[in-house]
Amino acid sequence: MGPDLAQSGPPARDSRPGGSGGTPDTRGRSVPASWPPRSARGSPMIQYSSPDTLRRLALVRFYKDCFGRGPVQVRVTLTPDAVVCFLSGVLTSAERGLLSGPDPGAARDLVKRWHRVVIETNRAQLEAVLADVLPDPPVALHHDLSTATDEAMIVLRLGPRGSDS
Repeated sequence: MGPDLAQSGPPARDSRPGGSGGTPDTRGRSVPASWPPRSARGSPMIQYSSPDTLRRLALVRFYKDCFGRGPVQVRVTLTPDAVVCFLSGVLTSAERGLLSGPDPGAARDLVKRWHRVVIETNRAQLEAVLADVLPDPPVALHHDLSTATDEAMIVLRLGPRGSDS
């Protein structure tokens, strides 16, 4: 038996994806060699477990369902009685083209009115998407769109949940 086979200690770590070996973390637990989890393309997978992340994903899903594309960036702030959502990059390329046309004032009014109508028409869908990630149900919805900065703001005022007794 050669010296490299007779050494004592832990076995060598298998660094291949899905390998059987692992390394200890700061608490002494074994972490799999394939950590963090990887997608089929080999990039690290994002863990979608925090309530804030779930709220952002719900808003992106709502926008994709209603407008055909989601916002580029979403920020959600939760206060005791309201949820304030800032969405950047909400305009479609067709809306941006309309705004750069010959009558930007009328185009601005048309785009803002269209967004308002779509959001008000689909309010029940928005509330349903956010129902599981909000502490209380929304009782009021406020929305505004800035065509100059390509941003939207949605404010949902929350009310107390109905008592079951």
